[in-house]
Formats: sequence, C-alpha cells, structure tokens
Amino acid sequence: MHAVSVDGNRKLYRFKNASGSATKGLFDGTFLARDEEVSSFVAQIQQATKHTPGKGMCGSSQWTAAKEHSGKSASKIDEEGLEIAVCRHGVLLRALNMFRGEIYAYPLYLQKELSPSNVSFFCSDVACKYYPYLEKVSNKCSELQGLLEMHPLLSVMHAKAHSWTCELKWGGRNQEGAGNTIGEEVEQVNSFLSRAAISTKYMSKGGRTDMLTVLAMGWNKKKMSNMDKILAQRYAKAVQRVADDKLKLEELKAELRIDDAVIQQWVTEVQHWPEANSSLEGEASREVILKKKIEGLYLSVMQRKHRLYRQTDSNKRRHKLRQKIAEEKAALSSAIEELREQTDIILPAVDELLLTENFVWSWTYLGPTDLRTKKAIFDQVMVIRRMQEEEQIVVQEMRRHLNSLIGVAGSLKTLLLDQSNGAHCGYHSMLRRRLSVVNAQVHHTKASFSLALHGEMTSQDMLSEDREEQVSDVEDTSDDDNDIDSS
Repeated sequence: MHAVSVDGNRKLYRFKNASGSATKGLFDGTFLARDEEVSSFVAQIQQATKHTPGKGMCGSSQWTAAKEHSGKSASKIDEEGLEIAVCRHGVLLRALNMFRGEIYAYPLYLQKELSPSNVSFFCSDVACKYYPYLEKVSNKCSELQGLLEMHPLLSVMHAKAHSWTCELKWGGRNQEGAGNTIGEEVEQVNSFLSRAAISTKYMSKGGRTDMLTVLAMGWNKKKMSNMDKILAQRYAKAVQRVADDKLKLEELKAELRIDDAVIQQWVTEVQHWPEANSSLEGEASREVILKKKIEGLYLSVMQRKHRLYRQTDSNKRRHKLRQKIAEEKAALSSAIEELREQTDIILPAVDELLLTENFVWSWTYLGPTDLRTKKAIFDQVMVIRRMQEEEQIVVQEMRRHLNSLIGVAGSLKTLLLDQSNGAHCGYHSMLRRRLSVVNAQVHHTKASFSLALHGEMTSQDMLSEDREEQVSDVEDTSDDDNDIDSS
C-alpha cells in the first residue's frame, strides 16, 4: 500500500445517557477497533513514555490535534468521535473511538494495525509533531521501531496553515516518491460518515458501532466497484498534468530569462531555507517580537477558518470561532501597522494577506531574488516531479488491482470445482453468479486500463465521477452458463 491517511472526526460523538450503552454490536472489532484493546495500548504507551501535556505548536501556530496526552472529557459525551484511517483512494481501512480527544496514541494504534500492509507514507495533519513523538515512543518500545520505515507526510491543504518551514520539510508536495498523494482523503470520508451523526449520537454503543460499520461497508463497495475507472482517470490526469506543468515552467523560464542551472540552484536554496532561517534568528528585540506575533496571528486565523465547518457541528460553536477570528484579525492589523511604523517593511492589508496561502515573509531569508519568485519556481518543479512519480505509482496500482480481481476469479473457480456433487445447488449457483460478475469486472478493468495507458481517454472520461455501467446490470445477465464455461 502506497499511503495511508489518518484524521479525526469530532462530529461522530455519542451521549452517555443513550439507552443500552453497555451492549456491544454485531460488528464489534470489524471496522471499529475494540475499545478495551485501544485503551490497553494507550495505557501501555503512556506508561512507557513520559508524555508532555498541552497542545502542540508548529512555529507560532497551535494545533488541537497535536497532543501527547489529554484527560477524559467531563461533559455528557461518552465517545468523543472517531479516528479514521483510509488509503490514498479513500477506501476505509480501520477506525477507533476517541475518548480523550485527538491524542498521538490513537493514530499510532492505527499505524501499528496497518503496518503489515507495507505502507510507504503515513499522512497526518500534524505530521511535523507526530513523527518526533513516534521516534520517542519507538526508542522506549522496540516493537514499534518498524513504524519508522513509513515516511511522514503532512497533508497538502493543512500544510498551508503550518509554518512555511514546516511546509517545506514535511509537505506532501515536497516528499520524494509521494506522487500526487494529497493526504486529505479522510475529509471526503468524514463528510459522508458525518451525515449519520444526527442519529448515532443518540444510539446505544452497539447500535452506533453497527451503523457506522454498515456505512463503511457500503462506502468501500462503491469505491471498489469504481476502482478501475478511478485508477484510469488518475493516470490520464497525471499524464496531462505533466505536459501542462512543463509548459508552465517553460513560460516562467522565458519570462524570467533563466536556464535549468539557475532553476536547480533556486530549488536547492528553497530546500535549505528552514536551516538558513534558523541561523538568522538573533536576540528577541521588539521588531523580532512583532514579526513572530504577525506570523502566529496569521497562522491562527488560517487554522480557525479551515476548521470552521470541518470540526464544528453547531452554530453556537461556529459563532464563537467567528468572534475569535474577528479579534485576531484586528490584532493582526494593529501589529502590521506597528511594524510599518518601526521599520520600512510593508505588508499587504489583512484581508489581502489572508487570501495568500502559505505567505512567505520577507524577513525569513535574505537573497538577491524576490522570495515569491523562487518559491513559485520551486513549487512548479515539485509539482512536475510528483506527477511524474504519480504515473509510475498508478501503473503499479493498476497491476495490483487487476491481479487481485484475477485472483478472486481463480479462487471462485477452485470452489466451483470442489462442489462437484449436487448437494449444495444453491451455493453452487451463487458461486457461478459471483464468478460471472468478477469476470465481467476483469474484462471492464482491462478495457479501462488499456484506454488510459494508450492515451485514448477523452476529457469527459477523465472528469466523470460516476460509472455508467453498473455491476447490477451485469448481474441481471449473469445466469448464462456458457459465459462461465468459456471463461
């Protein structure tokens, strides 16, 4: 498996006073991990390591999900939400109930559970803080040292709300071998599962577990039935993006009148910006304090705007967030004005500043060329490299998906041969029907992959999201014995 993305969903909580709270569901441990196993693991980790209380900081920015330890909530809520793991195509893999907020031990448990799948990248919203925590834990718990082989990846959109040095070091666009892995795939799943939050928060413990598991099974069934088209579209888009982005880079080279040697030099400089910036930090004068204050307020407002609708499910909580955003924007405006009076540094107005994702501050690095120009060239080069990697990654995923379907068909044929007598006619008929459906999927998958690899997919095919041919159509015509015999 190439990448796994992990994130929390605070909307799927459950009240303590819900009826039948002590009952377990029929699907307990199937999709949602058993609470006692998770609690035992968390206690083991916290006993082995000296945890640091409080929220994690990224530069001047504070993240609620970046915590090593958190106490049990004293509210009327039992389960405070879910921690969910998905693959880079959005297929649900595993989840667990959160009882102590989004602490590091929860994604660590999911990472341990998924480690047998040979995951290359582990994506998180706070990878910059989680990976040092993983290193500390693995030093105390030798059985977890194998998890360090998974490369950390900071999700692309959340990286915009981190410090710029963090985005350069940990961001998904800058990780070699990551391809077009976004790291935000859980957000799509959260928007689907959160629809059930209005009812699951009043359910019993077992009823909520079964409801969420059934929803996950339905989501995965739809994803897997469309996986051939998803991979074909992804490959075709990657090929198109490489051509388009190379053209954009050539236009930038012509506009700036630079060659490949200069581009490589700028890319190297940008990659070393975090180290250069740390060496330029001096004594904390009033000017330095103002600069740090501006950076912190900018990041804080960006974070609050990002989670305004993602982590809140009530107008009351959103109103409080909007009030805090207004207060911080006023403080940011005052700090910018004070810095302008003390120095010759001129920054954009607050609203214009907040429209710029991952703003590069003029005082972070000294160089002869404009910082934004170098960063723009760097970003363009990174996009081209990631898309070139994406082509190779998707081809490997195509091969694995097709081999998986062929393997399922082979297993079904073996089961059919074992059912030689007529004692289980119903089971025999069901196997034949299923084999016909799988053979049709193999045929359709080969056709989709062939069109994508030979560049014959149209732009409409690349943009479409829904499959026109439903498996149910195949099943209705799958009773013909000749189709099975010929396969």
